[in-house]
Amino acid sequence: MLWRDGEMGSAPAILEDGRQAAVTRHWLRLKLALDAETVRLLLVEGNVAQARQIADELSKSAPMMCEGRTGCAVDTWTSYCLLQARVLIAGDRADEAVTLFTPLLDTLAATGRRYSEAVVSLLFSCALAQCGASEKALGALERALRLGRQSGMINSFVDEGPPVRALLQQFRFASANVPTAETAYVDRLLTAFDAFGNSPAASPTHVEAVPLSPDVLSAREFEVLECVARGLSNKEIGRSLKLAPETVKWHLKNIFEKLDVNSRIDAVAVQRVFGHGVGERRAAM
Repeated sequence: MLWRDGEMGSAPAILEDGRQAAVTRHWLRLKLALDAETVRLLLVEGNVAQARQIADELSKSAPMMCEGRTGCAVDTWTSYCLLQARVLIAGDRADEAVTLFTPLLDTLAATGRRYSEAVVSLLFSCALAQCGASEKALGALERALRLGRQSGMINSFVDEGPPVRALLQQFRFASANVPTAETAYVDRLLTAFDAFGNSPAASPTHVEAVPLSPDVLSAREFEVLECVARGLSNKEIGRSLKLAPETVKWHLKNIFEKLDVNSRIDAVAVQRVFGHGVGERRAAM
């Protein structure tokens, strides 16, 4: 959010603080997620060398710790793959990114990680486009749109910048005479690109959220949001759910992104649209 507000110096500093905390506490999943976001910002700034250095360092340890494993390791591996793929695409090695993403997408779909599947599908589309596979790129984009619409994603699309905007325009042109939910969603996304000026320094403008489906958040995220609705602080949420403070922050970050909000108050307001039964159904699954 700081990066979108133009505070480009503050965002990396906060990411590094979080990263150091994760390293100290041996929270690999959080560390890789922060590394992935750091690499994304470095590439936006054109610092490919430093981004590649981070990717190279992680390639010595991350695969042996999480590749092919289940549970939380899937999330860690997803962050690692996103990080590596961004560097590969920036280095005109998109074909390697395609190879990296193909089995990952199968895993994400099989484990029901819809939000991650949407993010990976979006970058997968960019990689395919760079490889010249236009039809496949639009197919991957359609998958990202279908999943993204269900979870109300906007910022994740806008943050990818001009390549994604170009793909969205191609998709919209190709489906100009077919009014579907996806094309309406594309129109909203293109409006969001215009509103943000597709620049981190642009003044943020409110964009109407896309209607959410009731299974956007995980059961744990619903539990965290219920605590927020009760007015609990992060420390109190941690005690209530037996979570570390950094884990609470991580869940809140994901909640804000998935609900396309910037504050706890807005997140609770969105939750109340669906009612408390939504979280109970998810927890029972």
